[in-house]
Amino acid sequence: MTQIVRIQNRVDLDNGIRLAAEILKTGGVALYPTDTTYALAVNALDAEAIDRVFQLKGRDYSKPIHVIVRDIGQASRYVILNDTARQIAEHFLPGALTLVLTQNANSGIPPVLVANANTLGIRIPDHPVCKSLSGALDFPVTTTSANRSGLPNTYTIESVEQQLGTDFKTIDLILDASQLEAGGVSTVIAIEAESIKLIREGIIPFESITDFVNHTRRKV
Repeated sequence: MTQIVRIQNRVDLDNGIRLAAEILKTGGVALYPTDTTYALAVNALDAEAIDRVFQLKGRDYSKPIHVIVRDIGQASRYVILNDTARQIAEHFLPGALTLVLTQNANSGIPPVLVANANTLGIRIPDHPVCKSLSGALDFPVTTTSANRSGLPNTYTIESVEQQLGTDFKTIDLILDASQLEAGGVSTVIAIEAESIKLIREGIIPFESITDFVNHTRRKV
């Protein structure tokens, strides 16, 4: 049976995070708010749980899923952070930015999560639920939007239910933060060595990122 926690104050948040941690540690799925949309969370190191997310969304397995972490220290367990990546992360995160980076040799990331690629998308959202959730766990958490693949992003629990239909009832926990502000998506960039490639432009302009990097390099 789906549990619902309506987050209206700190007590609600703490209770919701406690329940979410218990559920995610045992392979469950949680619906939670981010700084962009509602998203689906599972343990990003659990291949079976990840498969549940692909099935819920009707997502093509050729499309990787990104994860949230609590900080750059935790990210370094799973991806290679060179100077450029660290500088960008320190300046723009927490925020609506996803960094696609090369995985460490022993990252433990299941191939199904990343479509068998050797990269992983890392996010540190600027949202109290995301910060509390990632801070309560020792593993990264998926942060794919809670919509049926190909349909619009979801900003309310009702819109998630409408899109997912009967599959909505298979979600183990809902962290309901009411209606989210309908904004943009996170900007997604890939960093390899000194090269920065735009994958998707979102809330943070790509020009702002390249201007920052160029300015930082000129100072060195």
